Amino acid sequence: MHFWPIVLPPLFFLALFVTLLGAEGADPADGEAWRRAFVKTALVCGALVTASTEILSLFRAVTGVGLTLCWILALLAALVGCWRTQALARALRWTQARSWRLPTSESALLVGLAAILLLTALVAWVSPPNTTDSHLYHMSRVVHWAQNASLRHYPTAYEHQLWFPPWAETAILTLRLLWGNDQAAGLIQWLSYAGCLVVAAGIAGLLGAGRRGRLLGTAFCASIPMALLQATSTQNDLTVALWLLCLVYLVTLNVGRPFQLIDQVLIGVSLGLGILTKQTSYLYALPFVVWHLVRVGRSAGVGAVTRAAGAVGSTAAAVNIGFWSRNLATYGSPIGSLALVQGHTALGASSALTVSWAAHLLTHFATPSEPLNRWMEDEFVTLIGVFRRSITDFHLTWSWNHEDLAGSPLHLLAIGLVLLLLVVLRKRRRDSMMAPYAAVGVVSFGLLTTVVSWNPYVVRLHLPFLVLMSPLVGAAVESWLRPARIAMLSAAFLLAGLPWLLLNQTRPVFGLRPRTAIVSVFQAEQVDILFANWLPARDSFIAATDAVEASGCTQIGLRIDSHDLEYPYWWLLGAPQNGMRLEHLDPYPHLARYVDPAFRPCAILCTVCGDRLRLHGLERVGEFGEIAVFAGDAYQMTE
Repeated sequence: MHFWPIVLPPLFFLALFVTLLGAEGADPADGEAWRRAFVKTALVCGALVTASTEILSLFRAVTGVGLTLCWILALLAALVGCWRTQALARALRWTQARSWRLPTSESALLVGLAAILLLTALVAWVSPPNTTDSHLYHMSRVVHWAQNASLRHYPTAYEHQLWFPPWAETAILTLRLLWGNDQAAGLIQWLSYAGCLVVAAGIAGLLGAGRRGRLLGTAFCASIPMALLQATSTQNDLTVALWLLCLVYLVTLNVGRPFQLIDQVLIGVSLGLGILTKQTSYLYALPFVVWHLVRVGRSAGVGAVTRAAGAVGSTAAAVNIGFWSRNLATYGSPIGSLALVQGHTALGASSALTVSWAAHLLTHFATPSEPLNRWMEDEFVTLIGVFRRSITDFHLTWSWNHEDLAGSPLHLLAIGLVLLLLVVLRKRRRDSMMAPYAAVGVVSFGLLTTVVSWNPYVVRLHLPFLVLMSPLVGAAVESWLRPARIAMLSAAFLLAGLPWLLLNQTRPVFGLRPRTAIVSVFQAEQVDILFANWLPARDSFIAATDAVEASGCTQIGLRIDSHDLEYPYWWLLGAPQNGMRLEHLDPYPHLARYVDPAFRPCAILCTVCGDRLRLHGLERVGEFGEIAVFAGDAYQMTE
């Protein structure tokens, strides 16, 4: 197994960043040149992940060799560009012209941020994917794609694997195939976390913040509980936040500047990557795209708006064309099954629309006191009942250090206070960009909370909004407080984030039961980390996969329900990198076209077989909890 190809993406990033810094840093006094270069480099890398996997998928060549060749070619192109433009020399001159001396307090803050990044990177590296959604679809789709060498649809019991936007998982797939297994899977969210800190500081600067305000915004962003918890996971909300921040950075950067086609294309790339990562990007990004087009129209006229809208829209569509076409072929809609989409929205419950936002916000304020939670629930239901509104099954769940349920009450209150003070102290506001930025950000959150139906897990979907407001907090507070107090407040935010950094319920640095499911990830067995959310199921999965391995079978069929975990089978069996093949049997009728008629399993893992002694001609050889194992060499397609 060769691990060296995984260095290709970071080398390409570095080469392209230097090239763009050489172009952006023509003026040594331009202190923001490196952030502009960073944002553009991140967008090019994101687009390259999509282009490489989509093109290779057409030829069933999404393999380690295929991706290695793609990234080698990209790296060579970046190096040639860097050499021909003499970018390295200009980038070095720009770097030498900068003053890197900082006050002790600011240096200490940077050391703290670096420590957080280092620790979360280590946790992400040593922890196998263990979130429930990852076991259901995030990682399950990755291993199916790796097995099929293609992003094409396949038979599955859980259709989220097919119709949910795939960018984060294609990025995980890229690292997986370049490395050889899933160890690097958590780095995509971690890289997104690090990227959010850089871009948030850049936006704070565009809003008028100085160095202290940018540091405060960065500390605020770094300490968001959900961000700290997800920075080591294989979810995708931080990745959504990164692409949203890149879009907002470019939109804010273009305020007052002449119309440039390349700027609109880059905005389109950031929009496209966002909606290729998660559907919530449609809602978060729309108000900012409209804001951008309105400003273009005011400064350059209707014709410029048309050109900008065309460039942004066509570029975003180009980024998504492969994914949309697969959904169109399977479901007749580019966004997937309309019935499944409707099940995730509140559009069919008009009575709840006017109070949905309040339910979303209140979910962050669950407490460890069940009586207090029940009181808040009752009072909220009574209050909205006065207005003849209702929300089905509203309840508060206290799980402060779990990445699916952790609220961010401190950060929400801080954002609310800043928004209030922006209104009250509007005459003292030194930068007019803060008010429109705040207004558009609030509209984007209102759009999300209106369209997305309430459930206890919506706090995850709020992470991009919290990240988006971080630059505003930094810029606004800097204009109100003295420098010493800003440094103290920044340090307070970082310290406040320590419980979520160290006591992640399923990937803790320090195990502290019952607040954490396992002991430290640096001490626990890998399999225990894998099942941290489902410890009671651990032994059944291990026994069932041991039985399959004992049979000597390498062609394994799956008969599982939509709510059953899938990825642990692949992880425990070491598939597909060891040659084992897993395929779903008896899929939904509209997925039957994707069944390989030549597939003949010699073992079947089944969770829906009851007391059956034979399945597809194979004998029942064991029962382990809810998992039945059938094995033999007389497979029949019909039961």
